[in-house]
Amino acid sequence: MVGFNRRFSPLTRTLSEWLAQRTSPMQIQYRVNASYLPPDHWTQNPDIGGGRIVGEGCHFIDFMQYLTGADPQEVFAYSIGGNTGRFLRDDNAVISLRLSDGSVASLTYTALGSKTFSRERIEVYCEESVAVLDDFRTLTYVKGATTRKRNLRRQDMGYAAELEHFFHGDVARGADFLRSAALTTLTTLGAVESLRTGRPVTIRRIGAVQ
Repeated sequence: MVGFNRRFSPLTRTLSEWLAQRTSPMQIQYRVNASYLPPDHWTQNPDIGGGRIVGEGCHFIDFMQYLTGADPQEVFAYSIGGNTGRFLRDDNAVISLRLSDGSVASLTYTALGSKTFSRERIEVYCEESVAVLDDFRTLTYVKGATTRKRNLRRQDMGYAAELEHFFHGDVARGADFLRSAALTTLTTLGAVESLRTGRPVTIRRIGAVQ
């Protein structure tokens, strides 16, 4: 079990159900207003916290993989250049994914924003429909003249459902979850490599886990 919790959020599951009948690729934009952390913070240490992309970016990559139900095939990452002052390379990055079903996804991870603004916003475009998930509190889905909305009384990022899955989930699906987690990890490490080299990284294929 790996703690990629956002796929377990009830709003993530609802959005996945609403998109289940799609027959064409989707486009995903995931924005994370992560706020500033000092360079000496433990999460910034590659040997302890892994850095912000490894330590936190993996969750957003996993969400995009889960929502498409497809394997990441290529990742390309870049960060702001010039005089970054107090910011590290991982603090302000854009990570783009190409997935096996033809979908494309982009993660904007920034420490430049205000702490008073919303932290996470996801926009999904597919087959003349638009879905917007705000901070795992509100979900809006517009298709044609029809609008669906679901609001939670409080933010739910999937922690409780993740624990429920750990203790009582379908053991037969454990191999699928492990494979998915491995792909997320490879993609995250690929994003770090891409930041370092300035080149896209092809994600190694993983067969079925026995």
